[in-house]
Amino acid sequence: MSRPKWWQKPVLNTAEELHKHRKVTWLELFFDLFFVVTIGQLAHHLSSHLSWHALLDYTLHFIPVWWVWIGYTLYNERFETSGVENRFFAFLIMIPTAGLAIYGHGGIEHEYTGYAISYAIARAIITFLWIWGCYHNKRAWRIGVRYAIGFTTSIILVVSSVFVDAPYKYFMFGAALLIDLGTPLTTIKLTEHLPKFSTSKLPERFGLFTIIVLGESIIGVVGAVANDADITSRIIFSSILGIAISFSMWWIYFYYVGRRPFGEKTFMTFLWSYLHMPLVMAIAMSGACLSNVINFSNESYLDPTQRILMAFSILAVMVFVSLIELTLRRDKNEPTKLLKSTVLKIVTAVLIMVVGILGTTFSTIELLSVILALMVINMIYGFLTWYGHDLENIESA
Repeated sequence: MSRPKWWQKPVLNTAEELHKHRKVTWLELFFDLFFVVTIGQLAHHLSSHLSWHALLDYTLHFIPVWWVWIGYTLYNERFETSGVENRFFAFLIMIPTAGLAIYGHGGIEHEYTGYAISYAIARAIITFLWIWGCYHNKRAWRIGVRYAIGFTTSIILVVSSVFVDAPYKYFMFGAALLIDLGTPLTTIKLTEHLPKFSTSKLPERFGLFTIIVLGESIIGVVGAVANDADITSRIIFSSILGIAISFSMWWIYFYYVGRRPFGEKTFMTFLWSYLHMPLVMAIAMSGACLSNVINFSNESYLDPTQRILMAFSILAVMVFVSLIELTLRRDKNEPTKLLKSTVLKIVTAVLIMVVGILGTTFSTIELLSVILALMVINMIYGFLTWYGHDLENIESA
């Protein structure tokens, strides 16, 4: 009887081709915790300095964090093994990810060097893994070459930017991110010749990560109340509304998106994964905005920036859920009507933004109440279509 190898070569996963169900591993869940801490730091900084400039800073910080997460997630989707090397490289990536958390809370101007180097180290490890995996799987070799060229160029730009003065360092960092984001898009045709992505594990992986980020919106609400020395009835009611909005985001995502796999075409799979980045960014942003506006719930009306950014975060969540829904596989007995559910979310999202812009005299309670009411419309539609659908068709959908 042969013993399992403790150090294994990466092999292309063919579980989807064999119709095998895959599950998220304990290691992946633990791995995600490091990103939750990092995103929490970014959201806290945004909440403390809520402004359009802070939102830009938040975006520049968030994209690298997401790109490290998705780089390893998709590598693991392709080449996951049960050997020690899988745990070893996950641990290595956790270290620079902790660096992203440490250097991500002070604004990019103040902590740029540490943040950039942490990102470069994490990306270097992931790039090595992709080259290593593609080298041992000739079907993926051409993809490995493109990743090596694109990702190495990005890493060089990031490291070089540390030695350049502002604002040019930020332009170089932005260019590096664009190269990182664009490189996989050049491999869509090549990816079509590889085994299909898992329609069981990958949606679960993204869904679990989304749940964890939704937890940040709860933390934002609870933290706002806990840090207030004078907890009034208005703050309590505002926090209940904030929790209800977080619950609504959970409901809308997992009814319209989380329970369904992505489309069969490779392009749709790529689009599905890319659209999750701004969605998760918006969810975490909503937590920062909720924390901020609840802290001002005793004021007669909200500052225009607070009000508009709060509405904008929910607008973004609704819009990107709608766009992701367009990339999903549509089974024969799916209860929702694609056009109706998409238009409904877009219209209510626009109305939320209009309220954010025009509600100049709104207090926190009034703003959050209107936002919640418009989100509930989407929840009601999902409720009616699901429970109004034939049970047999639901189970087969």
